[in-house]
Amino acid sequence: MASKRKPVRQCKVTPEGWVYIVIVCFIAVGAILRNVNLLILATGMLLAPLIFNWRVCVVNLRSLSAKRVVPERVHAQTPVNVSWTCSNIGGRLTARNLILNDRLRRTRKPELGKGFFGRVVQSIVAKFEAAFRTRNLDDDYAHVCFRSVSTMDPGIVTYQCFFPGRGKYDLGPAELRTSYPFGLVACSIPLPQKDTVYVAPPLGVLHPTWERRINSMETGGQSQMRRRGMEQDEFYAMRKWRSGDSRRNIHWRSTARLGHPMVKQFDEPNDRDFALLLDLHHEDEATRLQCETILSFAATALSQVGSEVQGQLAVAVCGEENHLVCGRQSRATHNSVMRRLAVAHPTENPDIDASVVEVAGQISMGTPLYCFSTRDKPVWLTSNESVEVSPALSSVRQLVRWVRVGSKEFTELYSIEGQSSAVSRVAESVTSAKEVVA
Repeated sequence: MASKRKPVRQCKVTPEGWVYIVIVCFIAVGAILRNVNLLILATGMLLAPLIFNWRVCVVNLRSLSAKRVVPERVHAQTPVNVSWTCSNIGGRLTARNLILNDRLRRTRKPELGKGFFGRVVQSIVAKFEAAFRTRNLDDDYAHVCFRSVSTMDPGIVTYQCFFPGRGKYDLGPAELRTSYPFGLVACSIPLPQKDTVYVAPPLGVLHPTWERRINSMETGGQSQMRRRGMEQDEFYAMRKWRSGDSRRNIHWRSTARLGHPMVKQFDEPNDRDFALLLDLHHEDEATRLQCETILSFAATALSQVGSEVQGQLAVAVCGEENHLVCGRQSRATHNSVMRRLAVAHPTENPDIDASVVEVAGQISMGTPLYCFSTRDKPVWLTSNESVEVSPALSSVRQLVRWVRVGSKEFTELYSIEGQSSAVSRVAESVTSAKEVVA
């Protein structure tokens, strides 16, 4: 069984420690030249705080461990709280004045080549940075302080991050450092924990027009009622009797069989499906900003669609790569969509025809498919009968609702208030961390 590798502890003299050593050396040289025994004895006594400081730092760090906690969902241009918990397991002393340095780095798209040789070059660059401790321009550091950490009282501190733009970010590795009690010697241990954070696009404001469109969509229960010929006053489920329920709604057969009152439930199931297609067509700087607006709209719509949609959720992102996320309305499905929105890249020729057919096959019949794009309607979506269209596209053409970003229709649905200047620097933004000392 392989043994767990212990973190490598590093110790070094602080600037204040070097000043202290110079003073001690000056006294020692004067004592030797003048042959003053008392000064020689004082020199030995002055070395004791230096050694004591080093030993206390080593003992304090020996039993410490720390863990980072990152929120599950993060949006750009919104402050995010990242917390650290430091535990002192089996330590004899209470560790005090611990400084934790956490690194934040934006993961850039690899530009060193693809395939085997590209991965080799990337690994060499990463090892070079680690060996020589080179600081990347995209790096930012957060510094937090644990005042005291004992075996009975673990320390918890929180710092605040602000991500100006969407993307993939790496947190870690971090470093735990202390120079307690005199500040003459500092010891540190690395914390190898690394976390990947997918920062979703910033949130905007949805107007009532969009809410009316969602509420007007047909539910799956209504579609089934028409196919089966059910009356609207028929119940679709039963539940236990609650205080205030009418006795007229009691289902006597189920009550006799189960032994407790059961009532008929007449509410219609809210199982609407929701389909969204994002056409990230990029030609120039203006269309690039419009693509960011599309992604921001999608993030806002999905964050507020939970109460209106309880059925199937299908979102297709058409950019450099086509991705389809489909599943029942749940937190896991939302997180998968937000990850795709965080790392999506616009392109000049996105393939939307296949995505339209694929999305339509994942939702119930009659559910509208909203397509948001930076360009006008494609030829196959026009009403011109002379245009040859594949049977698959022809069958779903009536369900597509094409909305162009920048049009009057889009401005009635969504707006980004107070974020116009921030959107212009989304693609090249750099993470910044705000220091908060607990």
